[in-house]
Amino acid sequence: MANEAILTTGNIPRTFIKMTSGMMMGFFAMVVFNITDAFFVSKLGTEPLAAMSFSFPVVMLVFGVIFGIGVAASSVISKAIGEGDKHKVNRLTTDALILTFILGLLITILGLLFSKNLFSLMGASGVTLELVIAYMNIWFFSFVFMVLPMVANNAIRATGDAISPGIIMAIASILNVILDPIFIFGFWFVPKMGIRGAAIATVISRMISLIASFYVINNKLKMLEFDVKHIKEIFASWREILYLSIPTSITQILIPLTMGIVTKITSFYGDSAVAAIGAGSRVDGFALMVIFSLSSVLIPFVGQNLGAKNFERIFEGRKFAHAVAYVLGIGLFILFFFIAPFIARIFSSDNMVFMYLCDYLRIISLGYFAIGLVIMCSSELVGLHKPIQSTMLQATRLFIVLLPLVLVLGKFFGVIGIFSGITIANFIGAYIAVFVVNREFKRIVAVNQ
Repeated sequence: MANEAILTTGNIPRTFIKMTSGMMMGFFAMVVFNITDAFFVSKLGTEPLAAMSFSFPVVMLVFGVIFGIGVAASSVISKAIGEGDKHKVNRLTTDALILTFILGLLITILGLLFSKNLFSLMGASGVTLELVIAYMNIWFFSFVFMVLPMVANNAIRATGDAISPGIIMAIASILNVILDPIFIFGFWFVPKMGIRGAAIATVISRMISLIASFYVINNKLKMLEFDVKHIKEIFASWREILYLSIPTSITQILIPLTMGIVTKITSFYGDSAVAAIGAGSRVDGFALMVIFSLSSVLIPFVGQNLGAKNFERIFEGRKFAHAVAYVLGIGLFILFFFIAPFIARIFSSDNMVFMYLCDYLRIISLGYFAIGLVIMCSSELVGLHKPIQSTMLQATRLFIVLLPLVLVLGKFFGVIGIFSGITIANFIGAYIAVFVVNREFKRIVAVNQ
């Protein structure tokens, strides 16, 4: 049942390994989902692929807003589970989904009204503009049905079940792989729809995940409650969720914004340098998948134990997560130091790109354990209901430390300086992150003693 605080007892490493495995299944499914769309659309030609590329920043931006609600829902629901308040668990879950529906509907209306102006402003024109509008009109029209399972899956994870959301996302990904070529190129009675077909395949896949996630959350976990006795309960839930979700969404926007600025700075050193940092960032995503997965697990873990006032268990969980960040980060650095040339050659045969990418992998991976600590600490702060501190932590690392270092070291040492600036910023960010989360944790413990 949803009100059983299963994360407040049991072996911590075993619990983390089980939940992280489920999260990794979900993350891998998302990667496959995105790659599949890009792969099949690329077969249509340059203009459809360019249209898909124009859509990507907008998709990431609006998903970032809903991502914040999902993370917030996971945090507040897990805390209510730890407190043993089943009514509050059901109320928060239901109200989070209602809030998602309302925001999703608002984004749909805005997207349908202003998509042409938006993509024209971004530089799309001619056939490419027509294609991206055709794709995004279908996408926006079904947006609300695509984001509801995102929040529902986070609510499921709040109970300590990371396997079910992972399976749901894997099913959606497999379905998308099957449907993409059918709707894009046509098959049997299905006509060829081109880039519109990619949007339709995405919508159908997400709709199936919506049905599956609602089945688990309603039939299995009994977490929905639509009998509203007092409207003020809904507004109370929304205040609690938005308090956490707004800073989290801002953080989601800050990270790609900063990397966009870093890419702009790198562009002064030529296309080879840009290609290297672009390819390198994709390698980072795969390399740090365990870190991202474990950090997502930390939110419900910390939340449930915060609700149960089990501070010793939170401390032990944090220690284990930080140890994983250290061991995995250092291990990846040693591995990448030796295999960087093999990875670089996979991405490009151009000698300049090859050299830059080798440098990127060796320099950036040196700070993998540091960025791992930053990610863990950010999730811990969200789990402790300290979202503003989490956002300020990331803003400090990115804007006050990373960008100035990239500018200064890039000026004196070129592309190597840019890579070094990122790594040094991650070291400094890790020191600040650990200091901040330790301080906030001690304050919470002191208040509750």
